[in-house]
Amino acid sequence: MEMKAQLRAEAYQEYLKEKDQVDKVIQKMIDEDQKMIALIKMKQEQSKLDMVQSVNEKRELVRKQKELEEYENQMLRRYAQ
Repeated sequence: MEMKAQLRAEAYQEYLKEKDQVDKVIQKMIDEDQKMIALIKMKQEQSKLDMVQSVNEKRELVRKQKELEEYENQMLRRYAQ
């Protein structure tokens, strides 16, 4: 009977050891997935910021172009007088 209990205890210890190893592997996979998700979100946010910046730069360029055209027209009108 004692031998059976000892074998059962050893088997349980082996089970706990293997379970711990599996838990560590699973946790590592979860951590890597979370890092990947964070990286993807960061890239998406950067893409959004880049698009906003691009739109703002384009608006500024259009505004400056209009100012330049208005200035040139003003100079032409002065010259024509």
